[in-house]
Amino acid sequence: MARERRRDRVRFEEPERVGADSKGPAIARMRAGLVRFLRAASCVAAVSVVLVAWAGCELTGRVRRKEELEHVDASPTPARELGPPELQLEDHTCGLHALRIVYRAHGLDPDAERLRERLGVDTPALPKAPSTTGTLHPDLMRVLRQDHFDTALIDPDLEGAATRLESLLTTPLASAPVLLLVDLGNEALHWVAAARSERAGHVRVWDSLVREPYDEPLDSYLRQRVLSIVMVTPHARVDVEPLESVYAEGLAEMWRVARRMDARRGARATSR
Repeated sequence: MARERRRDRVRFEEPERVGADSKGPAIARMRAGLVRFLRAASCVAAVSVVLVAWAGCELTGRVRRKEELEHVDASPTPARELGPPELQLEDHTCGLHALRIVYRAHGLDPDAERLRERLGVDTPALPKAPSTTGTLHPDLMRVLRQDHFDTALIDPDLEGAATRLESLLTTPLASAPVLLLVDLGNEALHWVAAARSERAGHVRVWDSLVREPYDEPLDSYLRQRVLSIVMVTPHARVDVEPLESVYAEGLAEMWRVARRMDARRGARATSR
């Protein structure tokens, strides 16, 4: 069992974390190899190579195998309140745990839906780089689309992003939880689930490193920590986008995440 501990971190509130790495949150870390992969994707030429390589996965069957895994294929219901966070004991499963509690809020059984296998969290994004495991946007968005959800991406750096997100989270017809990719520092990226907070101007965060949900000031949290916002809502459409277009959008968001990381790093260096 991972021992309990408290850790100083750049946050607005200090929730109790669980983990066992004195250098930072090893559990929930998107490891350095995957971060380097994201950085490489920030170059236009590299993006082209990644797109071609990912398309090639269709031919090799590597992606197709994840697409075609059998599962219950139940339909999501309107979201209920999120349950308690699932605490993770592996360093690459934060996205899996965040998505599991979102599925439960929508009345789905994450085990019956075989989320772990279908997300491919244990399969390296780069076959010869075992550190590139975890939940990637293309797989996340593909699984959600297969399970009758619509996804929408919000740029956390856009002016008014906090106001737009708070409005979406508090609108009764669109108050479903969202998935956030956050920067914990030290090349650690981490998926969390989030939903409406009772406190104005805040967002409630369900974090697989913390035993209880906690609030973050929405505006500063988006500007300083959040790198990607994935809105998740059940869809009622008969016609849906082909999975190829979902993969392309997921890859594009990975590229945007890399650009946001670089831009924020540059802004911090300039302000020193």
